[in-house]
Amino acid sequence: MKNIIIFSTLCVIGIMSFFVYNNYFFDGKVSDTSQQKTPHNFDKKEGKRVKNEKELHHAVQQQNEDIIDESVKEMQEDTMISVPFIFGTGNVGCGVGIKFVSYKVEHTQSVLDIVYRKLFDSGLEISPEYRNPILSYEFLMYDSVVLSNGNARVYLSGDMRGPGHCTLPEIRALIDEAAFQFDTVDTVTVYLNGEIYDWCEKDLSDGETGCPAKKKLWIDRKDK
Repeated sequence: MKNIIIFSTLCVIGIMSFFVYNNYFFDGKVSDTSQQKTPHNFDKKEGKRVKNEKELHHAVQQQNEDIIDESVKEMQEDTMISVPFIFGTGNVGCGVGIKFVSYKVEHTQSVLDIVYRKLFDSGLEISPEYRNPILSYEFLMYDSVVLSNGNARVYLSGDMRGPGHCTLPEIRALIDEAAFQFDTVDTVTVYLNGEIYDWCEKDLSDGETGCPAKKKLWIDRKDK
């Protein structure tokens, strides 16, 4: 009887041990597998997220660089020009002076041409303290300028009908100084309707200045 009880007890212990071992082995394996897969899956997702963030950062950085490059390109394409206007007092005409105003324009190699176009542009905005008498000569138009061997040949068309005697030396000075601001120019020759303009046309001295027998051509040289 005692042996039967001992045998039965050993059987029960053996069965319990089997179940405990079986549960531990499979549960542990599943648990280990789960623990192994979870970090692996997490690493894959994390790696993909990091990769996407890097690609996004690179795209944004490239876009910013493109914007900066475009801005630099635009800055390089701009050209600063200086346009003369009547300003304050001085020794021009009836006692006025000349002052240059800077403007930014699109890049060009024909800077002098742009200066003259601005000077004859009625839509150009200037401060109230500046004055452009050329605009008073509504029948006078700028055509072109040719620079050769230091001589700026300015071609105008129309006529010189204007408001008064004080403005004539003013427009002459403005057209001259527009070119004389450049070191490469030492002479300005102005043509009106294809011929060098003769200032005798505006002379009212009744021959005292030599007009019209002695022409006063608009060929001015820079003061050294």
